[in-house]
Amino acid sequence: MNLLDVITGSNEQEKGAKTMESIEVDLHLIEEDPLNPRKFLSDKDEDEMVESIKDRGILQAIVIIPHPDDSTRYIVKDGNRRRRNALRAGLKTIPAVIKAEFSELDQLTANVMRKDMTIFDLSHSINRLITNKIAKQKQIGLALGFNEAKTSKIASLTKDVHQSIIDNLEWMHNQGMCKDFSAMYEIANLSKEHPDEVIKWVEKFAASGKSLGMPEVKKLKNQFVIDEEKENKETTKAPDYNEKVIIDITVKGKDSLDRISLLSQGKIKDEEERVEVLNDLAELINDLKIIQKQYK
Repeated sequence: MNLLDVITGSNEQEKGAKTMESIEVDLHLIEEDPLNPRKFLSDKDEDEMVESIKDRGILQAIVIIPHPDDSTRYIVKDGNRRRRNALRAGLKTIPAVIKAEFSELDQLTANVMRKDMTIFDLSHSINRLITNKIAKQKQIGLALGFNEAKTSKIASLTKDVHQSIIDNLEWMHNQGMCKDFSAMYEIANLSKEHPDEVIKWVEKFAASGKSLGMPEVKKLKNQFVIDEEKENKETTKAPDYNEKVIIDITVKGKDSLDRISLLSQGKIKDEEERVEVLNDLAELINDLKIIQKQYK
């Protein structure tokens, strides 16, 4: 599945011949890179590559670096799939370009410019480069040919998002159930405000087997707006008073009325006490209005 517009073509074996000077290296001396940013691999694509290698050999050299712990061995930095499938195809050696170093950013760029690195692999890789202070977001964007806004959006797909949501969205994406980046981006953002609700919603949607796009995400967003408005109304709604509270108001009200009577007769001279009596009266009137509305 193509990643972005920058990715073209359908067969990595046809992306170009050995343009850099290469040598044949024993496949068993080359180890896979544990930091390879590409994680999702389609069985169909892998089988097709094996058949292509059997038919035409390796058309594009892999890039390897010396193993840091063993001077007789190498680590592949660009071409993990070609190395793996060359072994499956029965090859003993593979054309390789040996470089002194090949940074994670170089590796990410090489993977993006080829076919089947998913948007989630890319997002994880961008965040790892930033977190480990290997490269800044702007630098990564320039290397990939993205503007800063696009780089930020891709990174946010997996940054501070619950793993359950990432796993389900990635599964749906790989199954072809969700191809709309905007929909996945909106879900990731919604989950930061409503984590529990979005976790349940995404799990339920993944289990349904339905396609996920912006129309479904808009329905979810609208539901959050409706729920929030309802909650606000309930928050501002006058409270319902139970029998005990009403009895307490009645007792308090009797005391207030007695003091109001004294005030009307001019028997309360202290100004602070006069203000207190008037405040009690205002509170009593408000309570009585609520009770009246409750039983109306």
